Amino acid sequence: MVAECPLPVSPPLSVAVSCRACESAAGTCVRVREMMLGLRDEFDYFECSNCQALSLVTPPGDPVRYYPGDYYSFAEPLPPAASRRASWRDWVYRRRNVAQLINRPLFWSLIARLRPRPAIADLGRLFRHGNLRGPNARILDVGCGSGRLLDRLAAIGFTNLWGVDPYISEACERSGPVRIVRGDLAAVPPNSFDLIMFHHSLEHIEDQRRTFQSIRPLLAPGGTCLIRIPLAASDPWRRYSTDWVDLDAPRHFVLHTPQSVELLADQSGLSVVATEFDSDAFTYWASDLYRRGVPLCEPSKLQHRDPSTFFTIAELREFESWARQANETGTSGRGVFYLQTATGGRS
Repeated sequence: MVAECPLPVSPPLSVAVSCRACESAAGTCVRVREMMLGLRDEFDYFECSNCQALSLVTPPGDPVRYYPGDYYSFAEPLPPAASRRASWRDWVYRRRNVAQLINRPLFWSLIARLRPRPAIADLGRLFRHGNLRGPNARILDVGCGSGRLLDRLAAIGFTNLWGVDPYISEACERSGPVRIVRGDLAAVPPNSFDLIMFHHSLEHIEDQRRTFQSIRPLLAPGGTCLIRIPLAASDPWRRYSTDWVDLDAPRHFVLHTPQSVELLADQSGLSVVATEFDSDAFTYWASDLYRRGVPLCEPSKLQHRDPSTFFTIAELREFESWARQANETGTSGRGVFYLQTATGGRS
């Protein structure tokens, strides 16, 4: 077992600092290295004594330096399907696919149960707590990168898909069944979405309060916002402190806690209706690499290292065991929050 690590406290700062989540000024600062790319630039993070969130103190002057062109979320989109005339089989398959994920209408749900498509089973969690009613459901992916998830949803049968990302190139912008715009939520045309998704993108946004406040006006009645984020005050943070891979300095402005998410949701007229935890072995073996001074990515290409070249099978199994235990006990380093307008209950 890894012992709890003492935190490397930063020297006193010359600027006033406060939590980006709850705005408390009570807390301490720690210094964190950029290690995904191996640049080793140092940045200060403020650990809030009130909500325990971690906040980047001073953003870098040149953020593009930390989002190179081959950054993983900018990977090439899925190739378009071969152009051909749609057949009745395509129509049936799309109806079945959508019903498998959103469980309606009754006839197609029955078909999906009898002949499910295993390759899309992992997407079920996106719609688990939503109220989507068919393939025309309006879906927005915030921080969509090149749009690979949206393309996948389009191939399944969804037809009203939007994406927004401030770091993509103009070449990634597009229209059609999958519409992608460059910018933040303010760049999205007025709309009413049934599902808004933040897949490990919320932590990359500087103004957390403004972002939460932007969600509710974009949600359709009964709509859901899904937020997947790394979590501070967690088991991997306790084990690895500033070597924790999900700190990801300086790309992550805020590492939330369940408490800070609840606070911002409540202040924005939203309610957390369900929470899940989804850490895996990566959180631990990648943090262990940082502790050894090894960057996550190969220096010649932006791809994660192969953990089997650094760890034994027994060690990797132990990392998996730690992740399962953290998920079961609610001390996970990664969580999924489902938000709706503040009228429903929590599960």
